[in-house]
Amino acid sequence: MDTFSVSVLAGVIAAAIWTPIGFWLGASFQRLRLRRPVRWFWQLPPENKEVLISASVHNYDPAEGTAYIPTGDTLTMAEVTSLLKRNFRGLVNVFYSDPQSTVRAWGRTVVLIGGGKGNVTSRCLLAALAPPLHAYDHEDVEHDYKGLKNKRRDRIISPPESSEEDSAFIIRTLDPLNCANYVYIIAGGRTFATYAAARWSTDPKNLRWVKRKYERRRFLNFLLRRSFRVRRWVGGTPRPRPKFNSIQVVLKVQMHNQPEPMAVPSIADATIWHGGTDDEGVALNRASQKPDLYYFHTPCDYLQKYREYSRGDVAP
Repeated sequence: MDTFSVSVLAGVIAAAIWTPIGFWLGASFQRLRLRRPVRWFWQLPPENKEVLISASVHNYDPAEGTAYIPTGDTLTMAEVTSLLKRNFRGLVNVFYSDPQSTVRAWGRTVVLIGGGKGNVTSRCLLAALAPPLHAYDHEDVEHDYKGLKNKRRDRIISPPESSEEDSAFIIRTLDPLNCANYVYIIAGGRTFATYAAARWSTDPKNLRWVKRKYERRRFLNFLLRRSFRVRRWVGGTPRPRPKFNSIQVVLKVQMHNQPEPMAVPSIADATIWHGGTDDEGVALNRASQKPDLYYFHTPCDYLQKYREYSRGDVAP
């Protein structure tokens, strides 16, 4: 066999060996690249891999072990549990079967799906937190539409013109019993908007956007805190030191058509709301708005306020 034939044969063998390795390395890199933002956003405490999921359940019958769950909330549960099982080993799902009473077992990661009248824990927790954009459903238990308002209770997003439009939000905030853990709220005005929020929050590309915005804002706050120290040192009037530990994403949701009650929602588009509010919670001029992440600070002592709402001690 001449030298040329040996070279060709060696090249073919090398290609046969290294091509699968290259594909495997590329796939592994891509998987790790997408897993990092997922693990960053969906943080589970290492000592407890149980995830308690509380959805808007109706007509639950413990004797039969069955429950009626709105279609969008059912699909939301499937999206969330599927993502977590792919990215966390040893995950155990616990289904909270009584959403008409508030969650008591907070010793694990809690995911609240839906809100308003269907999930009391969501309503009471949002009442205690008062995030930047909130519908204040806790003030009227008969009110079921989550038209987003700011802290001054001015409506920011008007009610939808048709049943094919809605809004939704995704919140990551502190566990009321343990500030080292997170609790997650995924809710929409209607069931299909809840499903749209679940799809958005389980997409690694979207979570990478959240992570990038979050880290950029933390770096900016670090610079502002340094500026605060300098101003205090020179005797100037410093601005309050910014801080946050909770984040919120607001979505505007469109759908192809209104499904039947038991049909699968057909989501047309779920986009980050082009919102924006100033320090007083007033909506900015639409021309200056752009898709953004909302930040707010949750005090570690908000547990008592949550308990007051859950017991009904705080009047609407």
